[in-house]
Amino acid sequence: MRLLTYISDSVRVLFVLALTITVLSCAKDDPADPGPVHPTPLLDSLSSIVLSPGDTLLIIGENFLPVLSSNRVRFANSLASVAPFFATEDTLIVRVPQWAATGPLQVTTSGSTSSPVTVEIVRGIGDVWVIGGAKSYSFKLPDTGNESYLFIPHSVSTSGGSNSGYQITPQTTSSYPTPLMAERGKGTVTLPEAFEISIRQQFIEHVQSKSGQVSPIAKAAPVTTPAAQATFNVLKCTNCSTGDPASYATVNASLVYTGANVLIYADDNMPSGGFSPTDYNDLGSQFDVQTFPTDTTHFGPPTDIDSNGRILVLFTPVVNDLTPPGTAGSGFISGFFLVNDLAPNIFTTANSAEIFYSMVPDPNNEHGNTFSTNTVKQIMPATLAHEFEHMISFGYRFIVAGNGTSFSHTQQTWLEEGMAHMAEDLNGFTSSNQNRLNLYLIDPGNVSLFGSDTLEQRGGIFLFLRYLTDQLGEGVLKPMTRSICQGRACVQSVSGEDFFVTVADFLATLFLDGTGVTLNPRYNYTSNVNLNVLATAIASRSVSDGAFSSSVRGASGDFVEMDGIQSPATNFSVSNSSGNVRVLVVRTR
Repeated sequence: MRLLTYISDSVRVLFVLALTITVLSCAKDDPADPGPVHPTPLLDSLSSIVLSPGDTLLIIGENFLPVLSSNRVRFANSLASVAPFFATEDTLIVRVPQWAATGPLQVTTSGSTSSPVTVEIVRGIGDVWVIGGAKSYSFKLPDTGNESYLFIPHSVSTSGGSNSGYQITPQTTSSYPTPLMAERGKGTVTLPEAFEISIRQQFIEHVQSKSGQVSPIAKAAPVTTPAAQATFNVLKCTNCSTGDPASYATVNASLVYTGANVLIYADDNMPSGGFSPTDYNDLGSQFDVQTFPTDTTHFGPPTDIDSNGRILVLFTPVVNDLTPPGTAGSGFISGFFLVNDLAPNIFTTANSAEIFYSMVPDPNNEHGNTFSTNTVKQIMPATLAHEFEHMISFGYRFIVAGNGTSFSHTQQTWLEEGMAHMAEDLNGFTSSNQNRLNLYLIDPGNVSLFGSDTLEQRGGIFLFLRYLTDQLGEGVLKPMTRSICQGRACVQSVSGEDFFVTVADFLATLFLDGTGVTLNPRYNYTSNVNLNVLATAIASRSVSDGAFSSSVRGASGDFVEMDGIQSPATNFSVSNSSGNVRVLVVRTR
């Protein structure tokens, strides 16, 4: 039997000094094939058996490989496996990874694995780590005097709509109380969200049906003087085909504002009590001075298929008619961008322009719902900021990257809507985003970041993107928009790490932000977001309460504060039939 020891600090220092003399000749990161299966590695001694993340661990033994990448040091967590940064045949030096866990440590070399050695991972208040990667696993939490932890079971399933069930059992008890939460249902979908998704999906299906039959868009001749009068085709129903000419109303409109970046047209058939020339001037100036430069700075320039150098906005009561009479209190369509307008080579009803459609004031309820002039004037700047991001994104991905014939580069809906909500935020329109994120925070485990398009989901993806930009800078938005990456790959392209690693940090931040538990900037927002509603979603439990179970959706997580850790430690076993559930742990006290 081999006797494993650990080296004292003084001996370790002398040994490391000796090693540094030969490090250049001994350590190689040589990608060459190490050859046949190597003899089983043997462990003689460790520099310490009590470790913290970030510590340097010296491993002395036999049958290691001098090729760095041919050795792996595996801790008691399948997510915590690292290569050494120094290697010889009898020595390995590794940095203890963030997600290392108390339990067996093993060394693997070219397919052979050493016998396990138990190490203890000690963590301080505010430390964050993730455990998982299998259908069943366990982890141990020590008690040295009144420790408290937060558990965030979360799903790494790439299917946003499906539930991943889990159960966490403290091994100090055999009681099984009722589940933590009932099976989750779907969130709320309102008319505006359903309408946006419908017109986008219809566009994709229509382009698919004409695959190989479409010619690139012919750009119009330059326009120097905008038309004082113009005629537009405006979609007049929410449940009709966007490719059917009968689905459109013909609107005659007059030019009411000419700006450096925007032209505003007003329907000649308006309800009484509407906007004055001053109101149109205020809205146009706001777009010119704030929205246009803000959105183009963060997302890139729009296309210009009509060669007039400006965006069009049409104010028309046809938009008001999209909301059924008397239903505005439960959600209404304030305006939209129709992707068809940038595809005149496909749709005969396309207006061949970068154009938005906006509702109008209707103080006397001539179109079924009452909207005052002030209400519409307050609503529209945020709507235009949101829709302008869609126009920029779609124009680049369909016209520039897709040559006006392919929709295959268009962004996935969940991320596209999140980016548009970021446009609202960057323009200073925060109240609607705060309302959506409050809905998300009521039950985060029920809301996949890339799941069904609901108000809760939009609140979650906005909060996630706000976290991403707080960490990496708002400059990450443009490369995500002006590229052909889609969905999670876009996030990974700017974060440089696996999407679900970022999700885990995001979930931890929802709890840790502003608490003072940790000063690590990775777990704090720098922008002004109010996360107070999360408190209603946090369940408090003690080890003595026994096991608990629930389910979470992809890229979502529950929040459970766990007290009553037993001395010297409590072991927790986790079971989940999918293998998709990981547990993020935060030491809070």
